[in-house]
Amino acid sequence: MRVYRESDKAVDWVYALYVVHTVFETVLGLMKMRGTYAGVTMALGAEKFARHHGVALLALAALGGEVLRRKLCHTTTGEVASSALTVFHAGAAAVMMHAAAFKTVALHVPFAVGFARHAWQSQHTPARSLAP
Repeated sequence: MRVYRESDKAVDWVYALYVVHTVFETVLGLMKMRGTYAGVTMALGAEKFARHHGVALLALAALGGEVLRRKLCHTTTGEVASSALTVFHAGAAAVMMHAAAFKTVALHVPFAVGFARHAWQSQHTPARSLAP
């Protein structure tokens, strides 16, 4: 049986992925709550769509933050959260591929790959214990 310790690389990269994701989505979500996008002139009344986007990003940050706060990275709940975050980030990258929006795609692909790796790896490794 595999026992994870704080020094294990598997623990470190998943934890780091969740920390970076949570910080990143929080910062971007708060920026979108202003009702504008950087470098884009918004039509009158369109600020609500930017704010809606901001709320969605803050919800993703909250999901990652709760996984971290409750120390669920290496549990079934953490694996489910990683699966959901994979679907979101892969989908966000996919819908922007046609527009050749490299900046948007480049922001989502690393998270999609990281969360997919965590979700897939967790289902293809032997049972593990979190006991010290």
